[in-house]
Order: sequence, then C-alpha cells, then structure tokens
Amino acid sequence: PLVIKGAYHEILFEKDAMRSVALNAIVEFFNKPNLSSGNRFA
Repeated sequence: PLVIKGAYHEILFEKDAMRSVALNAIVEFFNKPNLSSGNRFA
C-alpha cells in the first residue's frame, strides 16, 4: 500500500500536495499493463 505521511482521512479530500501524490499513484497504477490476465480490452 501507498502510505502518505500526514494524511488522516479520505485521500482525495486531503491537502493538494497529498492529493497530488495519490492521484499520480492512481494514474500510474491504471497505466500499467495487466500481465496476469492478458489484454482483455484490445
């Protein structure tokens, strides 16, 4: 899991700096190819 120091509740309601870290991690996660299940959307 991604731990963001200083975040205490729903991350998308946190301060901009913390929210930015979370959103970047979310985008990075969805941009990764899913190697275990193949490319179902191609």
